[in-house]
Amino acid sequence: MAKKKRPFRPGPRHTRRTADRTRLSRLIDLIPEFFVSGPEQLGWALRVLGEQLGDSREVAACLVAAHGPGIRSHGDMPRLRMARTVPEVDALFPKLRSGSPSSRLQEAVTLVHQRKARGAAVELALRYGLTVLDELNTHAAVPEIRELLQRKPRKRPKGSTTRDFEAWVVDQVHAALAEFPSRRGAPRAALLQFVGRNPKSATPTGKDPGERSEKTADAKWFRRRLKRGRELRNGASSPDARIAYLTDYLRDLPAHERLRGLIQFLASARRNN
Repeated sequence: MAKKKRPFRPGPRHTRRTADRTRLSRLIDLIPEFFVSGPEQLGWALRVLGEQLGDSREVAACLVAAHGPGIRSHGDMPRLRMARTVPEVDALFPKLRSGSPSSRLQEAVTLVHQRKARGAAVELALRYGLTVLDELNTHAAVPEIRELLQRKPRKRPKGSTTRDFEAWVVDQVHAALAEFPSRRGAPRAALLQFVGRNPKSATPTGKDPGERSEKTADAKWFRRRLKRGRELRNGASSPDARIAYLTDYLRDLPAHERLRGLIQFLASARRNN
């Protein structure tokens, strides 16, 4: 009598690998959002991808697969080529050391016929990084190259806003600071000082030049952000997908590591004065 096959039951390692792949895929999808957030956030996201994938060309290929060649520089898509001062972005544009421009052009044309436009772009990014797409752009008159490069850009999600993300980060940093005994009772002051806001300053009420308001503009800013951040922490919905991703990414980290990961995302809240 033939033995019945046991149903597949994923073990801890399989479950962990699946969760890691899902998390990685979500981060790749969110790269345009991190681009809008600023260079620090974009650098962090690309650094995490590099650590997981192991090579900048692998990162470039994954970005092209998810967002198309437009992730490099095209239309309304956030332009990675314009952010090359960020080391992690510059690594996606390595120097072309093998072959000649003409050989790479022929290679690209052949790949388009074999794998269609998106598959060809992914393979080229895997072989050469994003630099090859810049080079091929000079041959946009070639029909296959025009097809390869001129893909419909992926726009930022409708309704997406930086305020929800800023509020979520402020609330998370405030909560993390409160977990340190040395900071207990003063997380608000530490946070406001970090972002260049003065919790002790006052502003005129407008009725009497000599009269000062008890609630400063900075205190009101903090109260609004903290209120919205707590709503998001308690399950309020937001179109900004970075919140869900980072909530999952930072959930199990100790307070000091969570704080270290969050601080860089306060850059958008920093006042330049």
